[in-house]
Amino acid sequence: MSNVILQPASGTEPRGHYLDTVETPIQISNIRQYLSSDDLNYLNRVVTNGSVCAWGITPTGVTRWNKIRPGDTVLFARDNHYYSSGTVVGKIHNQTLSKQLWGTNSQGQTWEWMYFFNPPLTINIPYSQLNMAVGYDNYVPQGINVLDGHKAEAALETLYNSSNYASAEDLIEHVDQIQELDAVATSIVRKEQGLLRKKLLGNASMGKCGICSKTYPVQFLIAAHIKKRSECLDVEKADIPAIAMPMCLMGCDALYEKGYLTVIDGRIVIDNTSNPELRNLLNSLEGKSCDYWNNDNSGYFDWHRRNTFNGQ
Repeated sequence: MSNVILQPASGTEPRGHYLDTVETPIQISNIRQYLSSDDLNYLNRVVTNGSVCAWGITPTGVTRWNKIRPGDTVLFARDNHYYSSGTVVGKIHNQTLSKQLWGTNSQGQTWEWMYFFNPPLTINIPYSQLNMAVGYDNYVPQGINVLDGHKAEAALETLYNSSNYASAEDLIEHVDQIQELDAVATSIVRKEQGLLRKKLLGNASMGKCGICSKTYPVQFLIAAHIKKRSECLDVEKADIPAIAMPMCLMGCDALYEKGYLTVIDGRIVIDNTSNPELRNLLNSLEGKSCDYWNNDNSGYFDWHRRNTFNGQ
């Protein structure tokens, strides 16, 4: 489980930093002279398109900086709400670069404990809403706070369920850009999964599997792509909710993904496997009605039948 960083940016200096290195991402080529060869190689490896957003912490916050990991989610806060969200790709300690980017504060300190993240997406989550989710009373971020464990999980769930979280296009673009960084990709894919599940199931606590038609708590359902995501055109990835349907983690998602069953004209069709246990399971699904099949997504099911289904 990734952490969630609550990062205030409400004072004059933080707002200036946000404008300078978040709203205006840093070009790695413009800062290479301030980086050691190790740091330069590191940033070139974790930054995918030559530019990245940056934030820094003074030495008093180093203990919390130590908790930050690639794949963590940062929520920026001001004016009684969290207003943007990004995914951490890396971090370094660099006093020289920090001073070049932000100068020093009134105590002569630099924000030298730095972390880097993708351009953030706009959100709108009131402090009160997140406080309720994580169990805080009237908490107002006044210094960096790193949530982990159940608090991080609750914060992420609040983020995913926020109706103002992100456009599908923005989130999908993030997934496409970060595929090669395992921890970061995993975190962002979870956010796309949250968006898909929100579109399919709303705020329901229970949902029905599109294959077996059984009803489960939503944590046992995945918003599965009907057409394999890696084969989708950009316009298809953004075709939400038509591109996906809920499938349960009790076996239906795996059976569909591995081509042991498919949907033809709204009915479940199965592969003629020789494995007796698998055959019994598939027989229980054969001919069931798929309530999620419709004219808008029939083309995606057809692609699955032609390209994934084993029982051609």
